[in-house]
Amino acid sequence: WACRRLTAITPLLIRVAQVEDHDNLVAVFDAQSEVVTHVYGEYFIAELIEAQNEDNKALVAEVDGRAVGLLCTTSDVDVNVLAQCFQLDPYDNLLKPSYMQRIREQEARRTAAAESGEPDSPFALGDYLQAALQQMDLDHFLDTVDRGASGEMTAVHVMIALQTFELPLEVRESINIMEFCEYFMALLWQVRYWEPMLEGEAEVEPDRIYETVNLLVS
Repeated sequence: WACRRLTAITPLLIRVAQVEDHDNLVAVFDAQSEVVTHVYGEYFIAELIEAQNEDNKALVAEVDGRAVGLLCTTSDVDVNVLAQCFQLDPYDNLLKPSYMQRIREQEARRTAAAESGEPDSPFALGDYLQAALQQMDLDHFLDTVDRGASGEMTAVHVMIALQTFELPLEVRESINIMEFCEYFMALLWQVRYWEPMLEGEAEVEPDRIYETVNLLVS
């Protein structure tokens, strides 16, 4: 026996989402869990669709004139958040292969040192951070940070740019690039600890980066 796919499965039409799709999509989401609507509000899907721009797009799958699925995409990706939520090691943690190779080599050295009983390094974390930041050309680094459509530098943009920074050899033998990024972002917050944590779309002023680096290397 043979059966054409179109006979058993209705074809999906994929198109850009419209605010008018809200009612159909709410029914789909609520059928899975009402927690989403409870947490984000009754009209969060409409707000999500309406907020589309060059960096954020929403697509729907349509069957018989009804939206039955939603896919949201963005070019503004917080790699650090993804690494905390998903197992990205098979994908090199979304880092360039050369950087991921250094991380794996460093982890292998740490494992070998632990198994052989070698003593820990006498240097503190701050020493390694200081050594790394002394090698950083701040003007060049800031030029590499993407400003996005708004022209503002956000925590996400800084985090992504930090991941391309090449750590000095003596530093990357002790901390990997992801650890360096996390420590650096923590330092950015600590110099102005009375302000909210720097996450996601939080704006980061260039003066704050200068202030942080100068404070640590002075």
